[in-house]
Amino acid sequence: MEHVCNDIEMSITGDMDFIVPLKQVGLITRAVLESIRLFYRPKRIIVVTAKSEADILNKLHIFWDVGPLICLEEETFFIKNYNISLNDLLKEYDFDKPGDKREPGWWIQQLIKLGSSTQIDGISPVYVVWDGDLVPIRRWRLCEVKPNKDVDYYIAILQSESRSEFNTTQYAKCMEALIEMTPVEPIDGGTFVTHHMVFHSKYVKEMLELMNQTTGENLPWPKLIMSYSRKFYRFSEYKTYAT
Repeated sequence: MEHVCNDIEMSITGDMDFIVPLKQVGLITRAVLESIRLFYRPKRIIVVTAKSEADILNKLHIFWDVGPLICLEEETFFIKNYNISLNDLLKEYDFDKPGDKREPGWWIQQLIKLGSSTQIDGISPVYVVWDGDLVPIRRWRLCEVKPNKDVDYYIAILQSESRSEFNTTQYAKCMEALIEMTPVEPIDGGTFVTHHMVFHSKYVKEMLELMNQTTGENLPWPKLIMSYSRKFYRFSEYKTYAT
């Protein structure tokens, strides 16, 4: 059932940035972005993608109903604050590692989602990351104002189970190595690999600081996480944050 939004909820999402990491402009890109606009009316939709894709999107989105939209280039996303280029991150990836590894871009997209907390000027204190291939066909609740005026935030559990035991094990091992915690799962079943997430910037920063403390590594956190692609086959930014 679709959640019917009230004006208070819409005012809250209207103050939030929505971050959409995008591998490639495709047939569903317009549907993804226009659906976000229709259901949540965010302050900004910020798409982070390759320069070639940003050039395409900048020419197209002016004809779409997406509201304020900004394109940022992934090649230079981590230059500010960290002086890390895309090529610097790729040097931390083992292209020759055998087994069921994910491509480097899969890891880099996760870094972008977490890095939005520091790398995007004027980022809202609470922001939403939305996977570039997630097309909502109905609205679900992202926030609610309680009687005491506090705001609770929500996500939808969109996946009933992990895709494989291998993924579950690798997520857990990588998380244990980075933050010394065991993954939690939704109380009513499903998985926190949710394809979208409501992030609090301050909690993201605390989590990234914890990774450096736990591992004892002096690497900037983007390189640190990317370097763990040499040790593990999977990492989940959503599941780690939820835990």
